Amino acid sequence: MIFESIELEHVGLFRRKVSIGPLKTGINVLAAPNETGKTTFLRAAARALFDKHTCRDDEIQSLQPAGSSLSPQIAVVFEHGGKRYRIEKRFLNNPESWFKTWNGDSWQLLAEGDAADERVQKLLQSSVPGRGATKAAHWGMLDFLWARQGEASQWPSWDGATGQFIKTHLARVEIDPVIDRLRLVLWETYTELFTPTGKAKAHGPLDQIEVELRKIEAEKEQVTQQRIELESLQRQFSELGPRRTALQNEAVTREKEATELRTQAAAAELGLRELQRHKGELDTAKEKLEAVNADIDQLGKLAEKLRKTRDELAATNETSDNAVEKEKAAKQRVATTQQELEAATARWKELDEQKERVANLLKLKENEKKQAEAEKQAKKASLQAEQVRKLHTQLEKLSNVTPAKLKKLQELNAGIREKETRLEAVGLTVELKADAVAKVAVTRDAKTEKLTLQAGSTERIYAPQNLDLQLAGWGRLRIRSGAAELSTLQAQLAEDRESLREQLAAVECASLSDAETAFTLRRDLQKEVETAEEKLHEFLEGFESADQLQSKLATIERQTKALRETLLPIAVELKTSVAGLEADAERLKVALKKEQDAQAEATGELKKQRKVAESCSEAREQADKEKIKSAAEAKALEQQIAALQARYPQGLEQAKKDAQSLFVQTEARHDEAKKKLPPDADKLPERNKRAATAWEQVRQDLERYSTEINKLEGALQTRGAEGLFSKLSLLEERETSLRQQMERLRDHGWAARLAHDLIESRKQAAMQSVLGPLESRLSGTFAEISRDVGRRVFLDEQLQISGVGPSRDAMVSFTHLSQGAKEQLLLCLRLAVAAEVTASDHRLVALDDVLVNTDGQRQQHVLDLLQTSASQLQILILTCHPERYRGVGEMIKIRSA
Repeated sequence: MIFESIELEHVGLFRRKVSIGPLKTGINVLAAPNETGKTTFLRAAARALFDKHTCRDDEIQSLQPAGSSLSPQIAVVFEHGGKRYRIEKRFLNNPESWFKTWNGDSWQLLAEGDAADERVQKLLQSSVPGRGATKAAHWGMLDFLWARQGEASQWPSWDGATGQFIKTHLARVEIDPVIDRLRLVLWETYTELFTPTGKAKAHGPLDQIEVELRKIEAEKEQVTQQRIELESLQRQFSELGPRRTALQNEAVTREKEATELRTQAAAAELGLRELQRHKGELDTAKEKLEAVNADIDQLGKLAEKLRKTRDELAATNETSDNAVEKEKAAKQRVATTQQELEAATARWKELDEQKERVANLLKLKENEKKQAEAEKQAKKASLQAEQVRKLHTQLEKLSNVTPAKLKKLQELNAGIREKETRLEAVGLTVELKADAVAKVAVTRDAKTEKLTLQAGSTERIYAPQNLDLQLAGWGRLRIRSGAAELSTLQAQLAEDRESLREQLAAVECASLSDAETAFTLRRDLQKEVETAEEKLHEFLEGFESADQLQSKLATIERQTKALRETLLPIAVELKTSVAGLEADAERLKVALKKEQDAQAEATGELKKQRKVAESCSEAREQADKEKIKSAAEAKALEQQIAALQARYPQGLEQAKKDAQSLFVQTEARHDEAKKKLPPDADKLPERNKRAATAWEQVRQDLERYSTEINKLEGALQTRGAEGLFSKLSLLEERETSLRQQMERLRDHGWAARLAHDLIESRKQAAMQSVLGPLESRLSGTFAEISRDVGRRVFLDEQLQISGVGPSRDAMVSFTHLSQGAKEQLLLCLRLAVAAEVTASDHRLVALDDVLVNTDGQRQQHVLDLLQTSASQLQILILTCHPERYRGVGEMIKIRSA
């Protein structure tokens, strides 16, 4: 299986659709910073391939974007067995699953829902747990070929069909099929009775016998317990008779005692009630006497407190008056200081306005100066720009003869001249000299021209190959040349002339001399344009164009106009020079500083006086509170004294005498009632209760013993008819038979286990004999990475890495190696597994940032190893260190849909 693409939507941090791909055979590098979702693509792909679409386990819910209820949607396109497939799944809300195959031009649906999940599981030879999400152990080959980020540095267990399949390919060990089947039969025989750990198998024959034995033992224990209970019942029955007789005698005695004490307690209760009534009267008289004495003491304390409170009230009145006078004086000082501050603020504000106006007048004059300069500059620039425009217009009217075009024209003309010279040299030349004026018609190249010959002058006539002369008064003269190259040379000359004509027409010139003249004029005019543009650039002084300069001028004009309209300067201000305005500005600056200092001083003094006024106000308020408090306390004390005196109309002294007399009388009546009580009168009620309780307890015990005796008689009659001794004998016989059967089964099972272990031991010995080549292969691969050929990699019988070293006895255990070495060894083993299982179409190796502890030098060796393996594998590398994989394989990116 190899991946072609992975698409995600509503997964992890991807709320919108994203994808990676197309992925190809070889090395594919997905490089991105941390927390950008690289691992999310592989996690989601594994869930789409191996989990049921209806799964709602935590692993599936963790795919949802944080804080949302969106449904994760995943699509994986992969190749397997030479065919292309596409699995699409939606989890959680409205879950769906579609499994499709590529039919050459479109995707064809193979299955959907649970059927789609089962088809993919069968295709990839994966498994599913009984419930919940799948784990790596369910993922078939991907469990061994995906190096997951942050996983423990150890190889997955070889348990399961996939692990055994890989082990068989890595270390090919074969035994006789008959012996192997015998080993399986022996193991089945053993496992029918025992678990792999040696315990009896649940619901197996041994377990069933043990269950039955436990049941027999429970029944034996129950029968034995019933015998013990029967004997106990007999003993209890023989003991309960005498105890019931003793209780009957005790019940008669207890009833008599209870009757006598009840009579005595009733008489004592009447006397105690009388005593209690006199005791209440005595307590009331005593409380009244104590209350009168307390009120006399309280009245004296209130009078003393009232005197002190009136003294304090007089003092607080004096303090309050003084505080009012101080507060009034402080508020007057605050008002005076406030007026001084307001005057200083008004003077400062007036000066600040004058200063701002002077500054604006200076700004106005500066803007007017800038406006004049800008107008002058704009005028120069405008004139120069017009000059540049005129020069450009002249330049556009000239023929566009460039140096390259002129050179080509000159080369064509030179070629024509050279060919004409050659043509003259090899062609026909006729010299005619007339004695008198004569006319001749010349025909050459199918063209006829008439010439007039002057007397005594020589006329040369040239022709390439054919020449006809019609001489007036003489006749026709035809001349032919037999030179073979004339026709070719003439054709070339005609072609060059036509090319020259076309080139001249292209530059709008009639001849080469016109073109040379136009080129010269254009070059000179171009220099003038450049000179004019440089001058224009000087006039612009930093502006990109005259329009930009005009825009700046318009801005200055608007600012100047706005200032003038805002200030409305008077004639005197307009006549004042810049120097005068600057002097006024400095004068106002000094005056403002002086007024600011005065304002700050007045502000400080105002704060100070306000604090003093606040302090006086607080003192006055505190004095008022004390005054009110003292007055309220004095009034409350007066009310308390009046209320206390009002309770005694006859006076406190008379009330005290009356209370003392009443107390003496009630005390005499109480003593008389106490003398009339019988001895231990207060204990008689409790003794009466104890006697009644004892009598009731004895009566209840007597009833209980009688009931138990009746029950024991019935139970003894029932148990005697159960035949407990015969039951016990039958159970013991069945127990002996089952134990003999169990021993036979144990011997049979352990014999099968012994034979199976002997065959397995032989197989492990054979496995050990073939570990050498595999160890050599891993040692060579690890040596390529570490560049240390003196060390070997050693495996144990379960094909787990034991360690590294010069020999097995001197090796360093795998657990004691550095993290980087562990990563590199596991990478070598993972590539060895991938190379061995490519025949079964498992070609994907995923490396999720697993070489983070590998140094730079070994990283290069790892890259060499990966490139060597990439010819037959698809290696998908996820990394946050792109610099480590530059120049290696295909760089892929996360793309938004």
